[in-house]
Amino acid sequence: MFRLPSILQIVLLTLTMSLQVFAFADSVDPSKAYTFPVPSSRTDTISNFLLTPRSSLDYFMEQSKEGHFDKASEVLHTALMDKNVDAEELAWQLWTVINNQFMFKWDDIPDLPEAPPKGQADQSEKWSRSVALDAIELDGRRVTVYLQRFMLDDQKRAVWLISPQSVTHIPALYERYQPSKYQKKIPDWATKRYGVLPIWQWIALPMLVILSYGIAIFMARMLVSISLKITSRWVNLIVPKLIRPFRFLVTIVMLKILTDLVLSLTGPILTMTESFWSVAIVLNVFWFFLNIFNVCFDKLQDRYVRDIHGNRRQVDTLVELRDKSHLTHISVMRRFVIFCAVLITLIILLINFNMFDGVGAGLLTSAGILSVVIGIAGQATIGNIIAGLQIVMTKPVRIGDALSYDGNWCYCEDITYTYITLKVWDDRRIIVPLKEFISKPFENWSMEDAHMLRPVFLYVDPTMNIQVIREYFETLLQNHVLYDGRFRPSVQAFSLSETALCIRLVCSARNPLEAWDLHCEIRESMISFLANYENGRYLPKQRELNFKEPSLVEVS
Repeated sequence: MFRLPSILQIVLLTLTMSLQVFAFADSVDPSKAYTFPVPSSRTDTISNFLLTPRSSLDYFMEQSKEGHFDKASEVLHTALMDKNVDAEELAWQLWTVINNQFMFKWDDIPDLPEAPPKGQADQSEKWSRSVALDAIELDGRRVTVYLQRFMLDDQKRAVWLISPQSVTHIPALYERYQPSKYQKKIPDWATKRYGVLPIWQWIALPMLVILSYGIAIFMARMLVSISLKITSRWVNLIVPKLIRPFRFLVTIVMLKILTDLVLSLTGPILTMTESFWSVAIVLNVFWFFLNIFNVCFDKLQDRYVRDIHGNRRQVDTLVELRDKSHLTHISVMRRFVIFCAVLITLIILLINFNMFDGVGAGLLTSAGILSVVIGIAGQATIGNIIAGLQIVMTKPVRIGDALSYDGNWCYCEDITYTYITLKVWDDRRIIVPLKEFISKPFENWSMEDAHMLRPVFLYVDPTMNIQVIREYFETLLQNHVLYDGRFRPSVQAFSLSETALCIRLVCSARNPLEAWDLHCEIRESMISFLANYENGRYLPKQRELNFKEPSLVEVS
């Protein structure tokens, strides 16, 4: 009986607190939540022009254009500034920064007393109390200038003003983006905008580009002249490959110096060129690396491709297994390093453009769809890449190997990420996707050793003495320059038909190409021998037997 009053007190207290919270929530208007009140007496004369974000910005720009910075300063909320601050000076500085640097569309500035959030319809029940004009770089960070909605002291009207936090950044923004001494001397007609840039900037930029490129050409020629006086072989190899990226680097460096130190360009052109510098430097570094890397790997590859006389050998003449293995590793390593360099370059460019901001949430929300798209669209490519890794690891084929693929005698000329290039004996090229290549059987004639046997088939009369052929073949083969001596001359009666005896002669050579030439020349010599031996008596022939019936006279 003593616990019931306590429970009732707790319940009543909870209900009372809840009602107070709800009453307080109902009494608070979200549009009146900002804590910097605006004196109504200060804005009575112009409050009708500041009812929407667009009208406030339009009033500020028009008054500044006419030179009435005392009226334009009424749009600035200076609550966070010193009381003795010169509001007219702040208005002039902001107008200068907006005129030279900001990029925005008037259609994107809402013209409603309560601006809807970006991307929401005008009928939305949710309203935004701030509108961003633009964000520009300042000391390595982006500063956004906002228009915000504030209530007058009479609590009956709301006006849109430049936010107090944005006003505090005006002096620093002006110091960073103020016009140079050259810009101040530009005539008025040249300061008028044509598109996103003033006329004088459209004229100055091409002139600076031409001047920078001319300086780059001059310095590149000086570099070539200096390199010709140096006897180093590596310098003579690398410098010609670096002329173009060096010329490009000097062009962008000189263009950067001229725009920053000479003209001190500001405004949208500065925003565009800042991005251009970053992209150009990253791409130029990649260009330098790629050229130097290719020169080094070409030099390394020449060690296994050139003969002792310095002549470059074709892939179909490579015999040493070690050379072919090294060439395959060099080719695969070259493409792997280039792929990694491209990937790193893309990542640096994305980071430079702040493309990874919020990428975590994006990846989580789109990972399923992205996986399906990649799985369907990139199935063939991914399969070929995996097949390429399989070839590298298991080594069923190397660069320079002699192959029999799909009935074609060919050589492996190159192995890329996704396909293999096969050089046919008649200089045709067969391009085969790696996935298809590895899934079909093929003959590798030089996988372990390039040595090869070749049969020669002769058809002779069954009455021919095979020992005569054997002796002549052994003498012919022993004296032939292409015979490697690793396999003894072999002569065998291979098969017999009604008209001829098939004799198989087996010869050997160092590699498939020499084996082909050897067996063709052996066949030619053996046919000539049979044709001249006893006037060609033992060449294969067809016999015709005629049976004559006896006459009556002969019978009697």
